[in-house]
Amino acid sequence: MKPPPAISNRRRWCRRVLQAAGSLLSAPWLPAAASPPGAVARPLLVPVTHARGVLMAAAPELPPTIKRVVYAANQLIGKPYQWGGGHQRVHDTGYDCSGAVSSILTQAGLMKGSKNCRGFLTFGRAGRGRWLTLYVNRGHIFMKLCGQVFDVGVSGRQTGPLWRLAGRSTRNFQARHLPGC
Repeated sequence: MKPPPAISNRRRWCRRVLQAAGSLLSAPWLPAAASPPGAVARPLLVPVTHARGVLMAAAPELPPTIKRVVYAANQLIGKPYQWGGGHQRVHDTGYDCSGAVSSILTQAGLMKGSKNCRGFLTFGRAGRGRWLTLYVNRGHIFMKLCGQVFDVGVSGRQTGPLWRLAGRSTRNFQARHLPGC
């Protein structure tokens, strides 16, 4: 699918791309518990290629809070890395790692204000969450949503907020989660 020719059509085009991904999510997959050996469980997030990068489409059975987190994360894709970005304003021109996570959780209604990495070391509860887990150390933070990694790249070809399809090591990070997530 080609990107839209005009900025004014961007939302309509994004909606069509995500609807197309939604048809992938509504395929007649078997639930993991009832799957016969060798069957593939239905994915909860499906990557969708977009002009700004890779976006995620959420499965209908995910809780509304998690859908809001996915939507808020998708809104940051394509923004540049900016040290301190996302701390003064939820909607900023660029984001660093903690600013991106703060912005996403604020937009999803899971926190107020913003925190730096050290502030997230005591945020929520220790351990992994059912759908959403924050991985934090004194200098960096990233999220896993339904097994998919949302991070802020600062080196290589792409910088700024992005979905890492190849995953990421959680070594030297503390896992934190929010109740119910």
